[in-house]
Amino acid sequence: MKGGNIDIRLWLGLRFEDLVSLLRELINRQKDNFILHGIFPKWDIAEQCVYVLTDRKWNSLLLEQLLSNAIKYTSGRQDTKEVSFRMERERERVRLIVTDTGIGIPEYDLSRVWEPFFTGENGRKVRSATGLGLYIVRSIAEHLNHPVALASTAGRGTTVTVDYQTLASAGGTRTQDLNSLLAVRHLPNEIVR
Repeated sequence: MKGGNIDIRLWLGLRFEDLVSLLRELINRQKDNFILHGIFPKWDIAEQCVYVLTDRKWNSLLLEQLLSNAIKYTSGRQDTKEVSFRMERERERVRLIVTDTGIGIPEYDLSRVWEPFFTGENGRKVRSATGLGLYIVRSIAEHLNHPVALASTAGRGTTVTVDYQTLASAGGTRTQDLNSLLAVRHLPNEIVR
């Protein structure tokens, strides 16, 4: 417990998970939204599987928020509507790069996009904006130790990158062995203070 608050890291079930299959699953769940808004998901990932150290549930929520924002802010475009997914490896990390051709974020709003309830100029254009999506992304990313960054140009789109630790950084140990070492015991339903 930190300063009267519960440390969320106690509940994280860190395991090596296949990021490629998780991302495909989440994109498939959103296929109706992609079709409804005429947005083309572009898959530019060559690997069949990439194991990263994460918590599947919380990482899914992080990625769902990124997908939701990409669809929401690309849907209003009249020309090319695309959300692309690619990965880059860098030593013991893999970087997931999600790029949309949406309305982009004005430069003067970029410094505040991670703040809770900040919707900026785009929030006044897109009625469903709450100002919570990127705040949730950053909060989860920090707890999972997944550095996240955003670059955007108004009128051209947004790119969000999420960095993950890979299985290669664990010295090639079998995934099953690593997951058993990383297993977090379940906490009781109530918390003793």
